[in-house]
Amino acid sequence: MRPLQAQVPIYVAVLNRLAAFHVGKQGNRMMSVPYASVDRFDEVGTLAAEFGRGATEAGTAPDTLFTFHTHVAESDRACRHEAAAAFDLYVATRLYAKSQTYDDIERSGLALFGSVETVADKLVALHRMGVRHVVALMNFGLMPAPLVEQAMGRLMHEALPLAQRKLG
Repeated sequence: MRPLQAQVPIYVAVLNRLAAFHVGKQGNRMMSVPYASVDRFDEVGTLAAEFGRGATEAGTAPDTLFTFHTHVAESDRACRHEAAAAFDLYVATRLYAKSQTYDDIERSGLALFGSVETVADKLVALHRMGVRHVVALMNFGLMPAPLVEQAMGRLMHEALPLAQRKLG
């Protein structure tokens, strides 16, 4: 089968800001999974900025994808109840993942876990860091399908519209 697009976009996976700069400088697109690339949520902005600096030097528009484990629940507490064991299982069974627990990822902020309000606030913060494309990794660690579907609905119909309203 042929792709619908004339050119299929190719993204280069990046694990640190030095690589982000060079990938941008080569005129490539960048993909990152922040929990594997940085230590804290605020460092996502640094990674995006370094890529943007390289892309500017190359004369290209920055095009990035940032992937976050995501679960949107009725409350932050409900999110922990629904997603913590699944996230811990996911990380424990990954061959090359950083060894982090749900609590670790909560402390670092490198997931979109929580209530509609919590996730919307993080999406607003990412937008202010220059992140325009977020990939939501929502089906991890044998998460039950009904919970994944509920979380997807909350993300699409509640958290994203709330983030858009907050951004004006």
